[in-house]
Amino acid sequence: LRIHSGADGVFVMYEDAGDGWDYEQGAYARTTMRWDDRSRILTIGRREGTFDGLVTKRTLRVWLDGVKGDEIVYAGDEASAQI
Repeated sequence: LRIHSGADGVFVMYEDAGDGWDYEQGAYARTTMRWDDRSRILTIGRREGTFDGLVTKRTLRVWLDGVKGDEIVYAGDEASAQI
């Protein structure tokens, strides 16, 4: 996950199975990520939704302005880290 400082930011990660049309029936997940530039805190919101094949736990590697920062283990619940 690459963050460029200078302003607050919001990103919504959308995931689905990548094949077929199940997303039209609600088989997808969204995760909102928020960057607070002043406090340098990244907040990863609670995952919304699910689908067959969803990776339920992953390690996110965070880079800030090209410099490797923290690794965050994300399992679907809200998490935050000061970078």
